[in-house]
Amino acid sequence: QVPSPQIWFAHSLAHIFRDTKPEPNNAWKQGLEKFVVRHETKWSAVKNATPLSLRGSLQTMPTWELHVARNEWEAVQLAVRCERNFLWMRVKVEPEVERLFDVQIRYVGYIHLPANSRATPAEELVRKAPADFPDPLLDLPFVPLKANETQPVFVKLRPKRTTKAGVYNVPLIVQTPVGEQKANLRVRVY
Repeated sequence: QVPSPQIWFAHSLAHIFRDTKPEPNNAWKQGLEKFVVRHETKWSAVKNATPLSLRGSLQTMPTWELHVARNEWEAVQLAVRCERNFLWMRVKVEPEVERLFDVQIRYVGYIHLPANSRATPAEELVRKAPADFPDPLLDLPFVPLKANETQPVFVKLRPKRTTKAGVYNVPLIVQTPVGEQKANLRVRVY
């Protein structure tokens, strides 16, 4: 049996390296605002819902709560990691989502730094070089998924002017040659 990729969320400002692994404690260290209960519901507005009220749902999946004002952008990162190589991996949203939100999905690329800046004190370094650092956002339809390497995906959402205030479940669909997995963005629109 082919292993499915592991998927998890991280704060939009987190540094996700190729060797980053999915640990809840690691997520807290990276600036995770809330490590919410995992749940799934069908695509719909959920008025005044709380994570506890959504327990007992159909299937578990990684979930992240994002707070956003109408007509303003907010972002989160989705990380994908697998034990084997895949020629391609892609992240998309369901068409219903795009009626309520503008969505931008970009894959995070890496740049190799042979040395750290001499002007940065050692205690302020994110990682010691030489190393690959996450930097460019790639506007590609898909990317390869390398075995035992984490691929971050930068997801930005903006509610449209006509989107009403409330809580929305926005499924992110991760596709690979072996199938699909979902992660849920629980978006609170003000």
